[in-house]
Amino acid sequence: SHEIDPFTPGGGEKLAAVLEVSFLGRVPLDREISSRADKGESFSILELDLPSVKAFNAIVRKCEDFVNAKV
Repeated sequence: SHEIDPFTPGGGEKLAAVLEVSFLGRVPLDREISSRADKGESFSILELDLPSVKAFNAIVRKCEDFVNAKV
């Protein structure tokens, strides 16, 4: 129920800026996703109302927008 940053805070954003690429987003760690991944189950196609799934979906939309803009 609280946020713990296992990596350097802002590290992804800083690296993206150095590499001159878009920062796609942050994904919270989630036990439900870990459990499903261990079982080989997909979480992105499931209707899970989890912050981590929403974050993944937002990143997917950014990737889709990028690819569609290049076509």
